Amino acid sequence: MTSSQNFKFVKGDIVGANIVNHLLMEEKIDTIMHFAAQTHVDNSFGNSMEFTYNNIYGTHVLLEGCRVTNHVKRFICVSTDEVYGETKLDTDVGNHEHLSFFPQILTQQQKQV
Repeated sequence: MTSSQNFKFVKGDIVGANIVNHLLMEEKIDTIMHFAAQTHVDNSFGNSMEFTYNNIYGTHVLLEGCRVTNHVKRFICVSTDEVYGETKLDTDVGNHEHLSFFPQILTQQQKQV
């Protein structure tokens, strides 16, 4: 993959506005596919501030970079099923965006408080 002409690995941090904006401009990025989360959501119970900083502030940095650089035409934000609740096992397609939110992770967190 590193030998591909349309791939470039850059080690950085999503909350670093300088590097995000630099890459958006330098690489002329027109599409962002943002997976918007750290892995292992259950770990957020013990360190929710770090998760909030990374997920919320990081997303804000990307969106602000889109606005400031005016290069990005598509912003695709992917989230976990924790926003919509669990998906039934016999379903061919995951939960649809028009369904009501069922923030399972918040419900679990409130039970632990």
